[in-house]
Amino acid sequence: MAGYYYLVASLNEYSLSGDSKQLDFNSIREEILNNISKSDSKLLSMMLSYWDIQNFLNVIEGRENQYSYIGNYTQEQIAYIAMLYANVVEFAEKTQEEQDLLMEEFKNFKSDVKISAIFETIFKKVAEGDDSPIAKLLLEEYYRKLRWSRNKFLSAWGYYDRSVKNLSAAFEARKQERPIESEIIGKGLICRSILENSKLVDFGLSEREWVEEIIKILSSNDIIRKEKGLDIARWNFIEENLESEYFSINFVLGYVMKLTMISRWLQLDEKIGREMFDKLVGQIISPDLINVEQ
Repeated sequence: MAGYYYLVASLNEYSLSGDSKQLDFNSIREEILNNISKSDSKLLSMMLSYWDIQNFLNVIEGRENQYSYIGNYTQEQIAYIAMLYANVVEFAEKTQEEQDLLMEEFKNFKSDVKISAIFETIFKKVAEGDDSPIAKLLLEEYYRKLRWSRNKFLSAWGYYDRSVKNLSAAFEARKQERPIESEIIGKGLICRSILENSKLVDFGLSEREWVEEIIKILSSNDIIRKEKGLDIARWNFIEENLESEYFSINFVLGYVMKLTMISRWLQLDEKIGREMFDKLVGQIISPDLINVEQ
């Protein structure tokens, strides 16, 4: 595994301007991509494809103005992917000539912008007749890619983040007396326990200490406090899984994931976002991992 000593040391040079609520995420990403291997850049792109999925879903659901710059694709590219999807949905109804033209168009687009394997896989499923909700299909494929990426950090992160999102969705669905089944992403022990023990406070997962923490956070009626608590839990998970690493690609991936949280909080609550950014910079200055205080 490559040791990114100079890259990690340079990450503390970034700062937030006094009057801006935005982080120059693209510049930081560009700096990182210019200094890591091709295989590691694929891992970073895979991790950030979550925001490509969110941008895509925003477009097809009529929220084009909610574009996030954190993803791999530009707004124009996301719009084009959405257009391709609209054609894929009607693929079976098209003539053979139209199908051939669409496949050629899809092939050219893949060549131009290196379309994510996640979109490619799911669009093929849709073209073959899978009518499952597109959001569910894409997110399940995203977390599956992370889980089986052969990267220790991404695998652990994907499993944990998916579990937190499933617990959050199930908790809210139960609270509003809505069916939980349609809210769950993926399969596995935690997903099964949530579905089979939906009436239990802890969804039958009391033996997992982190679940108790998440349930406690979700019980808050203060939306900001709840969202902050969930991100603190995610932040601490990253640190706990990178205790023995500092100059590896895993450290860089964890750093970028923290940046995504900071970017969101700069929009939701600038004070919290700046506090988190200061903690992150402090972490780079000192090899000792610093916890974000609640």
